[in-house]
Amino acid sequence: MNSKHLTRIATAALVALLPLAGCSLQKDEAKAMSQKSSLPQSGNPADEVGVPGVPGASVPTSKAISLRIMNGLNNNAVPTAKNFAASLAQLGTNLPENTNPNLATGYDQVPLLAYAACTDVTPATYNITGNSIPNARAALIAAGVNILDRHTGGLASTGPNASQVQAIFGQLVDDNAKISGETVLMEWISVCMTASTFGAQMMGF
Repeated sequence: MNSKHLTRIATAALVALLPLAGCSLQKDEAKAMSQKSSLPQSGNPADEVGVPGVPGASVPTSKAISLRIMNGLNNNAVPTAKNFAASLAQLGTNLPENTNPNLATGYDQVPLLAYAACTDVTPATYNITGNSIPNARAALIAAGVNILDRHTGGLASTGPNASQVQAIFGQLVDDNAKISGETVLMEWISVCMTASTFGAQMMGF
């Protein structure tokens, strides 16, 4: 999986999500600055209740990550069976267990879990067939958008940056196609991992 493409997809999806964010970004700055508060004992700003201008953020733990991956793949891979289950058992406590974004660790393990889940899903599930990458290109892009749609409530295909999301997946497929020995199955895994990893690691506010 190309980290450059993952970053670009994250940026595009974030831009699409910002207009729908439930919090106001135009709070009275003077009022917010006048309110002084130390972090709560947990160290997480999200635990500080009622302080104007102090946002709360949390990140998913291993259980949430597993369920997000499963949901993104429309339950075609489940954390209780096959490679998904085996990987989850092996990674164990290496996955994040703290919702505080300042303290959470283990997010480098998420792509491994996403890879395992993606190997449990056949390309044909997303109408990806044949051995020709050029012929499968449109279906590969559609698969990535479909997975990302399930993580973002449809914004990947209908949000203001939908064309950008499609372009990023298209570039991912095209770049991978230049690699000697690349196959349609390998392309599918790359697209699936990219979309699933992004969706599994989204922060909540």
